[in-house]
Amino acid sequence: MENNRRIAELKLKTIIAQEYVQEHMSKPELYRQVAEDAADLAQACLKYAKALEGTSQQDLYWGFRLVIDLYAGLMNAAEITDIPLDPEVKLARAQSWADRLSAGQEEKEAVRQAEDRRKKQELDKETEELLRPFFPELEEEEVTEKCSQ
Repeated sequence: MENNRRIAELKLKTIIAQEYVQEHMSKPELYRQVAEDAADLAQACLKYAKALEGTSQQDLYWGFRLVIDLYAGLMNAAEITDIPLDPEVKLARAQSWADRLSAGQEEKEAVRQAEDRRKKQELDKETEELLRPFFPELEEEEVTEKCSQ
């Protein structure tokens, strides 16, 4: 019960603060703020990605906390600016991303299979060259094939 009360208080305080900002900023100013918040979040996400890869000295905990903080700021700015989050658009974007990822995986698999076939052909040629001295009939087959062409 206490947790629900705390959540309700936080929501009310957020709404009051958002309404105050809406009353004191123009639409263009609000959209500029959304753009700034989006740019800040983008930079923080890129830095955090580098930290995850080990190519940055950024502390993982604090890097992630910064991403969370900037994401909250962006969401707040979008809400104040009245940019709606359309669930259908969100689904379409998620599905599109999944489809692109899937297509990329299929393409990678096709390239890998082609490379495997090429390596196998090279190995078969090398093996045949190594075996040729021990199996003279391989020479005869090659001569017969060339003559028939």
